[in-house]
Amino acid sequence: MQPLTSPSLLGVRILTLDATGPEYSRWRRSVRFALETKNRWKYCNGRRPMPMPMPKATPAIAEPNDIQPSLLEERREWMRRDREVKFDIFQSLAEEVMQDVFGVGPPLPPTQYTALQMLQALDNRFSVFEFEGYHHAFCHFLNLQVDQHESLDDFNKEFLTVLEDLHDYGHPMSNVQACSAYFSKLQCTQNPWVAKKVAEWDIQPFEPQLCDLMQAAVLWPCTKSLACNSWRDCFAKPSPEEHIDDGAAPGPTYSDLAPELSDTSTLSSKASHS
Repeated sequence: MQPLTSPSLLGVRILTLDATGPEYSRWRRSVRFALETKNRWKYCNGRRPMPMPMPKATPAIAEPNDIQPSLLEERREWMRRDREVKFDIFQSLAEEVMQDVFGVGPPLPPTQYTALQMLQALDNRFSVFEFEGYHHAFCHFLNLQVDQHESLDDFNKEFLTVLEDLHDYGHPMSNVQACSAYFSKLQCTQNPWVAKKVAEWDIQPFEPQLCDLMQAAVLWPCTKSLACNSWRDCFAKPSPEEHIDDGAAPGPTYSDLAPELSDTSTLSSKASHS
């Protein structure tokens, strides 16, 4: 049986009362994406508060009828938009969640809550940390190896999926931590591309982002060889008896990479504990 989806927000599943903390986190993220698509998420994160009167520069001499003519209309418009967002969120909840959290049933959301307050109430109800689930997700992350996958693209997808799982458990990795882990997964002591990126990190004007590194990542042959002791072994010249001419174009050699990688060789050797 397919899970029910929200009639108001495309791609959002109905939140049920038995949802776990990670399941709620995924639901909340899908709600955010759907509302951002409609340019309405700002009503849920406090970036679009209700319009309030502007402070007067000289209140002592302000005239009694000195009001802001547009304020009333702005507040009416804000309330209308906020009510639409509340309705979208409410329609994405199972009826038992409506009753349990807000004490009302369909079809209309509770009048005493704003959209921001509704999400805060749902956060208080469902955002529960579960160590056992987090522990399993984190262990899976630690054991993730690139040579377990058919391609680097497949590995990247799994790597991002596990990062999302850690985020759903309420303990996401920072960008720096994720990048460092990614370098380690690509076997930074063997991969000259990783050694080069590590050496360049501190001289970049902006902090490199994981998504950009993934798009540019290079998987070197030795990364999949457990018998390879260092990245230089990948480019060692074969002995005459090992040479087989299969007509394929020759791969890169260490001499080809030496000028570019000479500055990073020392760093690569120091990173043996990665």
